[in-house]
Amino acid sequence: MASDRSSDRKPFHALISYTVVVLKDGRLKFLDLTGKAINISRNGLCLITRYPLKTGYVLEFKHQVRESSHGVVLWIRNLGNYYIAGTRLITKNTE
Repeated sequence: MASDRSSDRKPFHALISYTVVVLKDGRLKFLDLTGKAINISRNGLCLITRYPLKTGYVLEFKHQVRESSHGVVLWIRNLGNYYIAGTRLITKNTE
């Protein structure tokens, strides 16, 4: 089966600190969160988190990941007590 990935994933284990802005009760909230990275590619990062991220959320990483300080959530899976999120790393040059 052909893959639609643009680059191969590699194991990557690190604690990732990030901020996400959400609208809650009509107000913007800046949430400082952490997740555990499980793999990385040239364009993306997969992480485990306890917060229910949503597709389209933009994460601001506290420390750059592959020369990127932001990622957009492309997919999320609820696995009970935690979530797995696939993010695309974005830079100013990302289309």
